[in-house]
Amino acid sequence: MRISRGISFTVTVLAIAIALVLVLQVSAVAASFTEYSVPTLPSFPYYIAAGPDGAMWFTENVGNNIGRINMAGKITEFPIPTVASRPSGIVSHDGDLWFVEWVGNKVGRCTTSGGFTEYEVPTPNSGPWAICAGPDGALWFTENAANKIGRFTTSGDFTEYEIPTANSGPFGIVAGPDGALWFTEANGNRVGRCTTSGKITEHKISTAGSLPAWITAGPDGALWFTEWNGNKIGRCTTSGAITEHKVPTANSTPAGITTGPDGALWFTEAHGNKVGRCTTSGAITNEYEIQTADSGSNDIAVGPDGRLWFCEWGRNQIGRMVLPTPRWFLAEGTTAWGFSTYITITNPNVPGEYIAITYMTPEGPVVKKPLYLPPISQTMINPKDDLKNDTDFSTYVECLSGNTIAVDRTMSWTGPQAASPEGHSSIGVTAPAKTWYLAEGCSDYGFETWLLIQNPNAEEASVKVTYQTEGWGAQSFDKKVPANSRATFNMADDIGKKNASIKVESNLPVIPERSMYRNNRREGSDSIGTTTPADSFLAEGSTSHGFTTYVLVQNPNDSETTVNITYMTTTGPTPQVPFILPANSRKTIRVNDVLPDADFSTIVDADKPIVAERAMYWGADTPLGEACHDSIALSATHNCFYLPDGQSSGGYETYTLVGNPNDTAVEVEVIYLAQDGKGIATVTQKIAAKSRFTFNMNDTVSGGRASIMVTSLTPGKNITVERSMYWNNRGAGTSTIGCYTD
Repeated sequence: MRISRGISFTVTVLAIAIALVLVLQVSAVAASFTEYSVPTLPSFPYYIAAGPDGAMWFTENVGNNIGRINMAGKITEFPIPTVASRPSGIVSHDGDLWFVEWVGNKVGRCTTSGGFTEYEVPTPNSGPWAICAGPDGALWFTENAANKIGRFTTSGDFTEYEIPTANSGPFGIVAGPDGALWFTEANGNRVGRCTTSGKITEHKISTAGSLPAWITAGPDGALWFTEWNGNKIGRCTTSGAITEHKVPTANSTPAGITTGPDGALWFTEAHGNKVGRCTTSGAITNEYEIQTADSGSNDIAVGPDGRLWFCEWGRNQIGRMVLPTPRWFLAEGTTAWGFSTYITITNPNVPGEYIAITYMTPEGPVVKKPLYLPPISQTMINPKDDLKNDTDFSTYVECLSGNTIAVDRTMSWTGPQAASPEGHSSIGVTAPAKTWYLAEGCSDYGFETWLLIQNPNAEEASVKVTYQTEGWGAQSFDKKVPANSRATFNMADDIGKKNASIKVESNLPVIPERSMYRNNRREGSDSIGTTTPADSFLAEGSTSHGFTTYVLVQNPNDSETTVNITYMTTTGPTPQVPFILPANSRKTIRVNDVLPDADFSTIVDADKPIVAERAMYWGADTPLGEACHDSIALSATHNCFYLPDGQSSGGYETYTLVGNPNDTAVEVEVIYLAQDGKGIATVTQKIAAKSRFTFNMNDTVSGGRASIMVTSLTPGKNITVERSMYWNNRGAGTSTIGCYTD
């Protein structure tokens, strides 16, 4: 299946000094940007918020539109009925988008289909500026010109509260962790607090004329705000104690601020043309240059894809930032029950990095002392060396400098009376989330399916697990996961013998994985889930060389959807006949029945957002018995991938599968990063349009271990990547996607 013949590779093995120069390019993409032009010119995009429909919504302060941008970058605009209303703040609430009109003096409602309703603010020319959803179910907004805080119910009732400081210029507003509303006073140089009954208290900022602007609730129970003139990031406790932290770039004019998925505060620099990161201790660890000069970056928010989205009023664009990946969570892991576990870490940076590792066990967290990763290297860790007793655990890995690393985990075991060991592997995830989807799952046909949920929070998590079955409807079950630990749930205990996809919903951000075993644990697979139903891309797949491949498609929507599948073979694309997938259900496709004797990548798309996985089986008719592996699909293509594990010694085979979904050929570079930073090897290859190519590590790296980096060298053309590994004469095998950047 995977050994390519008759193809000329360019292979270069480099000394470490040369490798350091090459990887300078890798470090530069620790955070990356994509920018999308707003059709109306000029539109002056100003505020942005995640909508209830999986898209981002923004106001066009001059364009007089409400804009919508989906995760693929497609923008739709909806004209506001009031002419020259100058919309500013926007928030998602009760399934709609609510916004304020600075000149129109109204609170507006926009449905996800673009229908509008507007409500006049009682005070004339009040200059409503920012808006948020309050803890009382109402909407709260600042009246910049009237010096008031406004409260609005969705039935159309207004209440207004006068701010004690005259002409304070209230600007940003947010619901605080104490059940009150917190706001900034741009002219008054204060942070204000307003209870839901309208009692206002104010807290003065030390820096004179700082012009506090945006404000957000931090992950540490405090309020964080930007100082437009003070060039600082401010922190205010709920008791009113204020500390300030200077932005390194002079005169940067910090503007929008939000809590990122990594637990830090992220802010824009309107004149510095950067996006900055501030830890909850007040350390501004990074500032990332936006690629378009003079972008005038403004409001910023986290999207449903875990990326940072922001407005560029200076360039009429919406920006999207892929965060660096300093934190990794691995929900599955055990040193008990006959399992061995190892963790592999890639450091693609020129400097060496220190990492912190915490194992979350049933007895509580176990912290490993900081570990050094050499430059551009692969490092392997055996948790058994750090844990005193055999135990189940989840793992949390953090790069202490905040730079990009990549982490995956491999588990191996030998089932009772099995003729061969078996294994499974998974990349970690970089942030917990409240909703996850896992397309595969089976408790019939001799399978066991286990759902592992990691709770990295200091409080117990309440979790709803919904099984979306194949032909049996959906069933939900309530679970509890203790603080800073992991819990394991057996699918058969909940729904008996069925095929089912899984949806996980939690009141706190968590990380699930799903492990499956069959034939008395002779074989097994594992995968993370996804937070974003979308078009799905699977780089690996084969119905040749003794492989059987299944594609599992999950429809998490409340209505049916039409699904299209295209297989990108080594000779070009092959479409499958479209099919209807009922609401809240899943379908299994045995690809051997529709595409025999082929190697391929897969694209799954539908008229509603869906989730896909792929499972592969082989060896049932061999003395070693059947083995398998599985992987979740990517929800988008990307420019660069890191795959931490890889080995060509000890009888191991490592294959990197690269899919090219573009209409034209792409040139791809594969770099192998050796253990301890001792060197690299490079392979380049042109991949035809709508096809897939396989790189065999054993052809390039003789008898060693290495992480893998894959990059599309063709500008503007992204790819999909997976890595499959086999050992013991293919008696065992694993597969996983990697970490990616754009």
